[in-house]
Amino acid sequence: MNRGGCLVAAAAAIVVVLSGCTARELPAGPTEADVDRYYDAIADAHWNALGFDPAVPRPDIEIGFTTAETWAEQVARCLNEAGFDGYSEQGGTLLVTGDATNLEQSAEEKLANYRCQIAHQVRPVAGQILSAAQLEYVYDYYVRFLVPCLEARGEEITDMPDRESFLAESFVGAWSPYWSSISADREEFARLRVECPPMPPGIAVPWE
Repeated sequence: MNRGGCLVAAAAAIVVVLSGCTARELPAGPTEADVDRYYDAIADAHWNALGFDPAVPRPDIEIGFTTAETWAEQVARCLNEAGFDGYSEQGGTLLVTGDATNLEQSAEEKLANYRCQIAHQVRPVAGQILSAAQLEYVYDYYVRFLVPCLEARGEEITDMPDRESFLAESFVGAWSPYWSSISADREEFARLRVECPPMPPGIAVPWE
């Protein structure tokens, strides 16, 4: 099949499945409430991963931002200042005493870990935070186009979350059909991404 014709067909299919009989406007970007919910979800994920005793009160930490290049260094310094071991390696790797999610850490060390992670976050790139409406739009795209597109090419998508789970979890750990059991080699994978675009037109690609 002519590759150019295939691309045109894929693009046309996207328009059809997303618009139906009437044109569907792109949803608006994140509101202040969406941004707040995103950071609340990030904090929840850090807190839950550290396995605190339910009796431990959760501190209110002011969010601070850094870059991907300096994140590890700043978190390590924060841990050091709190009296705990932590150091960074070239390339942005953060090393602490034991695993950051080690349940054997003392409550004090867990609290320091939590404080430092929240106070020194990598600033989100453009498009990383999607509005609730944008997430709905992306999920519809997955259901109506992307999953059928991949399955038509022999891929089996078995772990797709339901809508409620996707909307709840996409603030901290987004899911994509491309994270499923894609069996293609590198060349085939690149072709799949052209014929079955990972995200709908007009939406940035925050987690691809």
